[in-house]
Amino acid sequence: MKNGNALLASAEQLNRELSELTALQLYQQPIPSDIDLRLDRAVQDFGVLSSHEREIFQSALAPTVRSLFGIYGHRAATRAVREESQELLRHGLVASAIANYHVPDNRRLEV
Repeated sequence: MKNGNALLASAEQLNRELSELTALQLYQQPIPSDIDLRLDRAVQDFGVLSSHEREIFQSALAPTVRSLFGIYGHRAATRAVREESQELLRHGLVASAIANYHVPDNRRLEV
């Protein structure tokens, strides 16, 4: 379990590393790229956090960085098929959840 400061530092490091990366630039990367491998580690670390810690981490991510997790989710699914990896498929699903942590009011749906 990380403390709040470590979680914020982890999110801030991702923000620094990825804030200049555009969606198009990520799409143009080969699969897997160094960015995919970096996001692999972030998703893996996220998986061992408590729900409270996940809230802290997700709320500290910049919106542009959070959206990259959605693209990574698709890329991880592609890798999962290519590598026949259940772990990468889970990474893709978790990344999609991270990307959709904050859904704007105009996109909210009632179930």
